[in-house]
Amino acid sequence: MSKSQLPITYVNGQQDSTISIADRGLAYGDGLFETILVVDGEIPLWAYHHARLLKGLLHLHITIESQRLRQDIDRALEEAKKLSDQLLVLKVIVTRGHATRGYQVNPDIPATLIVQLFPVSIDTDKHNGVCIHICEQKLFPVNWAGLKTLNQLPYVLASQERLNTEFDEGLLLSMEGYIVEATARNIFIIRDEKLYTPPLDQCGVEGVQRTYIIEKLVTQLGFEVIEKPLLIEDLVNADEVFLANSITGIWPVTQCENHQWQVGPVTRSLQAMCHGIFLS
Repeated sequence: MSKSQLPITYVNGQQDSTISIADRGLAYGDGLFETILVVDGEIPLWAYHHARLLKGLLHLHITIESQRLRQDIDRALEEAKKLSDQLLVLKVIVTRGHATRGYQVNPDIPATLIVQLFPVSIDTDKHNGVCIHICEQKLFPVNWAGLKTLNQLPYVLASQERLNTEFDEGLLLSMEGYIVEATARNIFIIRDEKLYTPPLDQCGVEGVQRTYIIEKLVTQLGFEVIEKPLLIEDLVNADEVFLANSITGIWPVTQCENHQWQVGPVTRSLQAMCHGIFLS
């Protein structure tokens, strides 16, 4: 298989690119997804993606057999292995399935499983610094905070704000004015040898790279991680600022509107450590 043959799509185990128009993922955003970096046919952060997916399925009361999930993912990874030395993206979508019209649904209907394999191109220039802005779009509290559901309209609208601008990302705030995250990345600030990141118990997505940094990497640097509400004032007073995403890695923030930062040593160390997991 050549890269030009991508993307490939499996729907419920069959190589296909169609779903029912009655699928609840399409009709109501009733489901979850994971976007996963594949390196040489392997998934370096699979344990984290799998844990978040299972947590989401449990919260939404969607059932899918683990063997079915693993089988379809393995099939896509076998295709990925035919493209040696290529970075790819595996997207896994699970919806509640297709049903008749209406919000209520029989809990016994089979879930829809979509597995897709895409080519990916990572702009490494952004690893040397990005410029961000504050989005007008705000995030509202939801009871599925932290999960990666198919309800992503706030992020779509926020991303539209930087069309035809020079901004690389947009920073999303809560209705109360607290920093939550960027449109596709979690945010960290470093101040006085402490690492701060916003809690995601009210809104936002708990990114896999965020979890990996908190659970595995920061302790190796001897830093303390503090999850606390952050205001723009905290951002302005930071020593270093960076964004984290499991596909594109760590982006140092060098400018947000009228404020500027240098790419600091902690950010560089974390970049190197994250890069190391893809080479091991």
